Amino acid sequence: MILSIQYFRGVAALMVLFAHLSRHLNDVYAKNDLGYVLFGQFYSGVDLFFIISGFVICLSTEKVENNETIKYIVRRVFRVYPLLIFCIAVYSFYLYALGNGVGLSAMLKAMIPVQADYNLRPPYFGYNLLPTAWTLSFELLFYSVFLVAMCISKKYRMLIAVGFITIQFYALQVFFNGSISFSAFTAINISDTPARPIFSILSSSMMFEFCIGIISYAIYKKINIKESEVARVILVLVFSISLIILCSGILQPLAYENKADLALHGPLKWGALFFFMFNSFVLYEKTFGVKKSSALMFLGEISYSIYLTQWVVFSYMLDIPFVEGMQGVSKFLLLNSCA
Repeated sequence: MILSIQYFRGVAALMVLFAHLSRHLNDVYAKNDLGYVLFGQFYSGVDLFFIISGFVICLSTEKVENNETIKYIVRRVFRVYPLLIFCIAVYSFYLYALGNGVGLSAMLKAMIPVQADYNLRPPYFGYNLLPTAWTLSFELLFYSVFLVAMCISKKYRMLIAVGFITIQFYALQVFFNGSISFSAFTAINISDTPARPIFSILSSSMMFEFCIGIISYAIYKKINIKESEVARVILVLVFSISLIILCSGILQPLAYENKADLALHGPLKWGALFFFMFNSFVLYEKTFGVKKSSALMFLGEISYSIYLTQWVVFSYMLDIPFVEGMQGVSKFLLLNSCA
């Protein structure tokens, strides 16, 4: 097991959690946007999750297995869907209890998961019944692409997957838009057809973050760094600089009109920053090793649960009178501890 992968998973889940709760620190203190200043950059946890997925899918398919196609599908399905269906069921019951009935169509779309409206701004597309599930649309499509790549050639699965994602991105953007944009918020001008959800995701630059994970795995496998103090210093320096840039928030816009402007999703923004941070850490572990942390390992193991259940937990908690009446740091800490 690569410990740093588990650590990154846990940290990514906490980053998204803090980012989602940061609004409870806004408009409370002298600095109105305190939550944004402290945790706005932590929406990048989603980008880190995508990179981790690209890396892990390569690692988990490295060895040769009997019936590996079936095993691949079963593992992906049982990793994603049981908790997703549970969360949707619990959240639907919550909405029903409030008198807000949820239609079967909305529940089924959330379970696939398909987003609400592909006319709306990517990469969220208006979310669906369970807002945090928007990332699963990307994850599941990537799993499908990688499955096809494996079926074509197990040996060259990584190259085929990266090639397919790259070709589809360029082809769809040029065909529908007549130009290329690496902004994660660029939509293609496509009519409302059954293929629209798939084309909208394949044409998103967010898919390249899975490619960053694949490339990172290739680097991890091929590069062997000789153990030396110089190598140690360089790897620590690269990681530290990347971490400082992220946590300082210097990449965040100083002025913004809406919450969506806070996000720097995409391979040329947060994705590029995490490329250096991620690779420096996993290569450091490969070369020098890292200490095992039970706390970080546990966070890594429950990272998917933290990410997916948080919206359900927040919804129930915020309807409790004494929680609803709280504000600022106390509310932020309480919701974090419950999630």
